[in-house]
Amino acid sequence: MDEVLYKSNGTLHYSRHNESFKLIVSVDQGIVDYYRALMPKAIRTAPQKYAAHISVVRKEIPPNLASWDKYEGQEIEFSYSPIIHSGTVYYWLNAFSVRLEEIRTELGLIVDAPFHQPPPGFKKTFHISLGNTKER
Repeated sequence: MDEVLYKSNGTLHYSRHNESFKLIVSVDQGIVDYYRALMPKAIRTAPQKYAAHISVVRKEIPPNLASWDKYEGQEIEFSYSPIIHSGTVYYWLNAFSVRLEEIRTELGLIVDAPFHQPPPGFKKTFHISLGNTKER
């Protein structure tokens, strides 16, 4: 059975502080709010620290910096799974985007899915954080 995916759009935002590079896709906060509301109240989670987003580059130094900032403010389409995933600390939705894979490749970064096999047509699994169980 094929995994159900929903489509949405977001905006690319680059930032760089010294040797710390971040590329995110700002996504509709309503997606996160909706899925957090579906989580059982017995699961006490803190909301994500930042506004709803997909991390594209984080804790990596892109080998091809000539392409850094190239698509700032560009709107991209992504798909996401409505299944809430959890680990020992975090809760999230899996997200997928061929365009984000292309951008990572252009930056010289690896495009793979070491923890979750993406659906056919995608190479990498991204995620949208819903919250965590860290102590405040």
